[in-house]
Amino acid sequence: MTVIAGLDAGQQTKIADLLGRCVVQIQAGRTKGTGFFIAPRQVLTCRHVVASALAPRNDPISVRWFPAGGGTSRQLDATILEASGEWPDVAILTVPEATDCPCVILDAGDVLVETPLLAAGYPDKATMEFQPQRFTAGFRAHSEGEARELRIEGNLVSDGISGSPIVNLQSGLVMGIVRITKSSSAALGGFGTLFADILDKVPSLQLLVDQPPQAVAPWIKVIGATTLKVVSDRDPKGARYARKSAMPRIDLTVEQDAASAGGWHIGVRSTQADIVISRSAADLGDGVLSAVDGWSRRQAITRDEEVKTLGEVLERALIPGEARTAVDYDRAAPPFLLRVRVDRAGGLSQLPWEYAWGDDAVPLSVSEDMAFVRFVDAPGSPPPARDQLRVLAITEFPAFESAQFREYEDETGRSIQPRRQEFEGTISQTFVDTRRITLELAPNLPSADLRDKLAAERWDVVHYIGFAWAMAGRIVISMGCGNRSTFNPVPINVLRDDYLAPSGCSVFVAEFHPPPLGWDLGPPADPGAFTALLQGDLHAVVVTQAPVDLADLGRFNDSFYERIGQGDIVELAVQAGRCAVRNGMRRGRDVTAFGAFTVTTRQAGEVRLLQPRASAPGLGRTGAPETAAAGMTAAHGPDTAPGVGTGD
Repeated sequence: MTVIAGLDAGQQTKIADLLGRCVVQIQAGRTKGTGFFIAPRQVLTCRHVVASALAPRNDPISVRWFPAGGGTSRQLDATILEASGEWPDVAILTVPEATDCPCVILDAGDVLVETPLLAAGYPDKATMEFQPQRFTAGFRAHSEGEARELRIEGNLVSDGISGSPIVNLQSGLVMGIVRITKSSSAALGGFGTLFADILDKVPSLQLLVDQPPQAVAPWIKVIGATTLKVVSDRDPKGARYARKSAMPRIDLTVEQDAASAGGWHIGVRSTQADIVISRSAADLGDGVLSAVDGWSRRQAITRDEEVKTLGEVLERALIPGEARTAVDYDRAAPPFLLRVRVDRAGGLSQLPWEYAWGDDAVPLSVSEDMAFVRFVDAPGSPPPARDQLRVLAITEFPAFESAQFREYEDETGRSIQPRRQEFEGTISQTFVDTRRITLELAPNLPSADLRDKLAAERWDVVHYIGFAWAMAGRIVISMGCGNRSTFNPVPINVLRDDYLAPSGCSVFVAEFHPPPLGWDLGPPADPGAFTALLQGDLHAVVVTQAPVDLADLGRFNDSFYERIGQGDIVELAVQAGRCAVRNGMRRGRDVTAFGAFTVTTRQAGEVRLLQPRASAPGLGRTGAPETAAAGMTAAHGPDTAPGVGTGD
């Protein structure tokens, strides 16, 4: 089913107007009907509308299209690209001259009785040619053989409207096609075909359901964020499709080359390519050693030029020139996910890929057009979006003299030394929308009490602020220190000790602060090691690569939870948080703080915790315009739908 709130009146009006640009009138011989664009230069209609164009008659087909939704129309030639047998009653036409046509989004979910529907077409003998019409979903009915129909009630399905799209006004997506009237003597209404009932017969439609084309961007702009899910119990392997993304996605896989010292492979998978490219340090050019070495020793970087040098080296390593064309194609429709898998990269997994430099003169991790994410090949579907969210904030700050911590600047530029209140304030001050997100603080709880609290109460997000380090090959964090008067961190091996699993949380956020002066806890924790936690209910981890000032933690959390509260996906919320950190940086400070925030998700990706709001801003910096897709999720796919066969 499609997870989205019902459309408001304004959205319904816009959808009706948009249908004027997506819907066409079809004539084949003496038969007239309706069709609609499902992909660039491709129109879906009923087979019986174009039956006379099939052999042996082979009548010509013409399509009348209003590119602006009204005014001047264009009369275009069309041919049959694919046509079914007697069932299902559908055909796909190709219209070569229909350039820049907006497309509808197809959905293969079911529909409940009494769901409001919208159709639009060209009924015969109508005073006004193009007519949007409202209907109501009735019961499903069986016709001859395996054919299934959806009863359409509440209005007249006239001749000529066959082939009209059926829009579910709860989701805003097209879930079927109008097929026939009842009869001249029957009550008002008619029958339609649901895509959920025919995808196994028309594989080309399944491809468009899984990955809508780029031309659906105007539709996304009206309905906002959406995630498509197709469920089928007819496949002997179980559900054929779990949660399918409507957001464009580029996957990069970094793997160490066992046969070549210092070499690695970059796998690139997008809508345009599926290639593997071999790389070596020699391919990166000058500056690689000094840039990466400077970062690895955690020298304070206070000049943007140094970050750019590091970023350009990493970008050449991550996106080789051979992959540029494929990547740029998908990047043309923001926002999109640029995902990197490095769990099989050996030492390369520890490189700061978040600093890789983008074409828009900013690092990929703060680009307005994308979400830069790490991912692992772990099975499981993301949790369903909720109306309410529960967050447990665990803060570790022993009750001793704060002067033992180094000073830092707060938001006003004043130098202060942190106290427990500052630790708690980095997260507690972010929740202005208390109606959707409930926050509870768990400061300095003893280990046993904290374990009991996590196990006894269900949490959606566990947010940790404290200390972490590597010790004897293990990644440990200080958890459950209690109100100690001295700094005596209690190490917990997060990959072994059973703290998070009983909580049932979907997201674990771990933010690390520099230890007190004079304390050496060992090397910083490698965020890649936390990916072992991505199992069971946990679907995303957000971890800082290195200790970060509390001021930066506060900036990140403000933007991160604001976007989560609007129903955004975790991946884009992290991107917005990084942007906030970068925008708040002051001269003379380490300007790499924004890239310290990493997000790693499971293979399915797109972790959404709250239902999207009716209108949510696009990603972007303060004062920047919204993205063209006007939401957290845009849809994108091949310019033409792959896998469509030839007609009869």
